[in-house]
Amino acid sequence: LEGLSDSNTKFMRLAQLRGVHATDDKGEFVFYSGERLFRLRASSAQEAGLWVQALMSLQLELGHEVNGNDTAQECCGSRQLSGLLAPSLTLSVHTLPQGEVREVYGLANSLGEAARILREPLDVFDTLLLRGGEAEEAGALQTTLAQALVEWRVAQGALFELVRWGHPSVLQPALESVSDNLGSRLSSQLDKSTWACRIEFDTTDSSYSVAFKHSIWSDAVVRRSNPLADPAATNMETAAATKIRYKLELCFRFAPGSVQEMRQVDLHVVDYELAEPVSPRSARLAREEARAALKPLCLPHLEYLQIWRRPLHRLPVHKDVPRLLKGMLVVALPKEVIYRDDGTAKPSNPPAQIEALRCLVIGLCRKLDSAATVQLVESQFASYMPPSTGDVATQFRLFLLESGLAEEALSVQVLKCVHQEMIFPAVSALRNSIYTVLPYKDVKGEWRIQIEIASDSITICHKKWEQTHNDLPTEFFKFRWCAALMFDRSMRSLQSATLNVLDFQFGSETTDEHRRKVTAVLKPWLAPGVLYKQIWATLDPPLASE
Repeated sequence: LEGLSDSNTKFMRLAQLRGVHATDDKGEFVFYSGERLFRLRASSAQEAGLWVQALMSLQLELGHEVNGNDTAQECCGSRQLSGLLAPSLTLSVHTLPQGEVREVYGLANSLGEAARILREPLDVFDTLLLRGGEAEEAGALQTTLAQALVEWRVAQGALFELVRWGHPSVLQPALESVSDNLGSRLSSQLDKSTWACRIEFDTTDSSYSVAFKHSIWSDAVVRRSNPLADPAATNMETAAATKIRYKLELCFRFAPGSVQEMRQVDLHVVDYELAEPVSPRSARLAREEARAALKPLCLPHLEYLQIWRRPLHRLPVHKDVPRLLKGMLVVALPKEVIYRDDGTAKPSNPPAQIEALRCLVIGLCRKLDSAATVQLVESQFASYMPPSTGDVATQFRLFLLESGLAEEALSVQVLKCVHQEMIFPAVSALRNSIYTVLPYKDVKGEWRIQIEIASDSITICHKKWEQTHNDLPTEFFKFRWCAALMFDRSMRSLQSATLNVLDFQFGSETTDEHRRKVTAVLKPWLAPGVLYKQIWATLDPPLASE
């Protein structure tokens, strides 16, 4: 293989090439030579395939090993997996629409509960509790989960097939994908002590549905290689390299009633953090660098997810829910109204605000949670928030954290989306786009929350009006945006986060030139149909028939 670098010609032996393959990117193919990853761009995916075929054919003709012992395999294959035996194990059981959520921890209890749901024989259940308990007392398993069942003489049934998905070798394709997508950007090393598996059962229907999730953290350094930089500059950059940790999640979802028929596979970076404390300015730059490096595998809505996952005590839910009651609407589709603001819940009227909070929380609990949770809220709310309460926010915080209401309750998970920090990614995105051209400010009192509960999802919408920052009538405009967060019905995962401009308006004196400028700037953010509605709204009303 011949290539040009400056005025020198360099040759690369075919025997040195490893891991030749096309990527998901259109027309791109990659290969390793030694420790270096090379990315080449062909004119099309078809041409990239021809390159891969030609290189591999030449290697075979010359008797070279094709893709054997390549760097990707060494870095993300058996070498990284060595030492992994059995993960920590948890299990959850969701039953809807009753809202029952049970969390099960530990090896013995998790396997025992899985055996019960999978209807394994009773003696299997007893064996798991006994032998699993013994293993937990002895410390970590010294073998794989499946091998442990063999040693415990558990008959090979549905449970055995399920725990085989917890074998460390299952991770190998995922780690190879990480190398393909992030290898040129990051130098990563698995933190093997963080490997965990979670089995999620949904028993709403007569036949169970199950998802098997792997998660593991990696320590990484963002690559800053620059072949044109002088040695001193390169050393300086290496010394100041950004060190991060990121969490990889591999999820298998199976067909109802099956632990083998796979319906969906997801591989994503679901969290990241800086590995070392830095100054606020450096932290901002480091996070931007980390996001850019992790982007190929990051969830598109990761920033929202990171905020929502914070513990309840670290979120301003207690302060913001009371002040956002104005205009709030909670509906269960298609037509059931669970809560609608009637205009009385004002900060100047604490008793009315407390009653509105009670209606909101109990309404959510009745629709989303178990009967026991509803009973707890009904019995505890008044004791924490009597009508004479002066500081509504403080008392609401005490109720949320001390009344016994579980943070895992679906009603609480919904409330964790109703606060100002939740919309920070949306606010930041708009300020880095629209605001740089057309400065604006928020319209006070025009922040609305709408919650929609469907049979298979829960969506929380934040809607806000913004208006021009200056007072010139000829440049007046305002627009309304919406950040919509859609979760699955059991609030286990954030499925999407969308940000759109729903409407925009001008003043009677706004110039045509400024109208065109505003429309052009807002256009990339407009929700489908907004421009058509703008035209429709300006049409003359039809003449009355004579």
